[in-house]
Amino acid sequence: MSKRSNPRRASTPMRAYEYVVKGICDGKLQPGGKLSDRDIAQELNIGHMTVREAMGKLEEHGWIERIPNRGAFIRKFTQQDVKNIYMLREIMEAVAIREIAEGATKEHIDKLQKCCERIESSCKNRKIKDYQQADLEFHRLAVEFTGNKRLCELFDALVLQGHLAFEILVTKAVGMILMNVSESFEHSFPARHIHICQAIADRDPDLAEKLVRKHIRYGYEIISEMVDLGNNLRKKSAKA
Repeated sequence: MSKRSNPRRASTPMRAYEYVVKGICDGKLQPGGKLSDRDIAQELNIGHMTVREAMGKLEEHGWIERIPNRGAFIRKFTQQDVKNIYMLREIMEAVAIREIAEGATKEHIDKLQKCCERIESSCKNRKIKDYQQADLEFHRLAVEFTGNKRLCELFDALVLQGHLAFEILVTKAVGMILMNVSESFEHSFPARHIHICQAIADRDPDLAEKLVRKHIRYGYEIISEMVDLGNNLRKKSAKA
């Protein structure tokens, strides 16, 4: 799958974890495919116990499934998985937003405001990828500012999994949003981020939490609609 790693590099479970995640995101490891502890250990020139520790973290973060007497397999994502991902994101980000709204520094607020400016600019200029990057940075910063490393790890895994499972649908959904920005700015995603940021600046954790929950639920509704549309189109195509 890749060139043999330098044996002098530190042999840590994180190397094996990142190796598998990269393989999944690059499409080299397909959903439903079986993982071999032995192959990964040989590829990275690390011990089996190190790989097994990484497998535990991969399973914990939802990347793989381990089936007794059968082994470890790359997870197949379903529509229910996407619902679960957004549900977990809502819970995690609600906690994070409350915490930073209670103690955000000027630096925190400035960084979030800069993200809002990039989000607004990308929407007005219909630059979908720029919007996605700025949107992700806004949410990632909100979690990062809590200083909770474990929360950040779980957030990163959830975002990657959601993007991996519905990459095309996410892009289409963002395109739909961008097309309507000029017509209904107050209800658009740029305004939603600005309002969340303002609630943090105003030290209003209740409002900040309410806004971020509403924002994430709305995002899931759009993705869900696109998934249903895709499923219906596939059914019609199969009958034709």
